[in-house]
Amino acid sequence: MRLNNLAPSSELERALQTPTFEALQQKADEAMFERRALAVDKERAIAENELGNKTELARREKQLIAEEAENARNRATGLAEAQKVESEAEAGRIRIVESAKAEAEQAHIAVYRDLPPAVLLGLAARELAGNLDTIEHLNVTPDLLAAVMREFRPAAVGAITEQ
Repeated sequence: MRLNNLAPSSELERALQTPTFEALQQKADEAMFERRALAVDKERAIAENELGNKTELARREKQLIAEEAENARNRATGLAEAQKVESEAEAGRIRIVESAKAEAEQAHIAVYRDLPPAVLLGLAARELAGNLDTIEHLNVTPDLLAAVMREFRPAAVGAITEQ
């Protein structure tokens, strides 16, 4: 007997093909699982890299803030030192000027120290007259006139006797 056409039934054919299809499907699932696992690993690596970058940026920002604060402190210190030097120089200049004024005043007073009272009174009257613009009223009482005459009499008598 000879068989020319031997063919399995459709159910048998499907049953024979199932292990092959299942093996292929399992390999496809494993390949997809590996791709997903690889993608997850890459995403994790990217996230770690981003976190590392953020950490480095935060460290650099912290360092920059510290350096800016140090620079601000240095500027403030320099400004304070410059102001101190200026203040000390100004204080020295004021001391010199005031000392010179005091010495001039002492020399000025020394000139008048040995003058007789009558001369001092005359100089004071001349200074007063030089500073007055106008005199609208002048009251000269006998007491005032007597006191002035007493002061000038010894000087006048001394001037007459010297001649």
